[in-house]
Amino acid sequence: MPTLYSVRAFAEDGGLMAYPFDEVELYSCAADQVAQILKGAKVEDILFYRATTFKLTINIKTAKALGISTPPAVFIQADEVIE
Repeated sequence: MPTLYSVRAFAEDGGLMAYPFDEVELYSCAADQVAQILKGAKVEDILFYRATTFKLTINIKTAKALGISTPPAVFIQADEVIE
């Protein structure tokens, strides 16, 4: 069954596609928030953060095995294509 995962490793292991957030960006923000708390900031004063960068990974081998034809425009937008 074709599935879109939130973890890149699943696409590497045979999943059709993955669209995870950028972990470096998220962990950097989390470290900044922890530093603010340790410096005495009130939790309610710290801005809420959500991921803004995502990376699309497509597994062509899985797509072919499922008989799915992927338009070229999707490959152009993909950050990584697994063959």
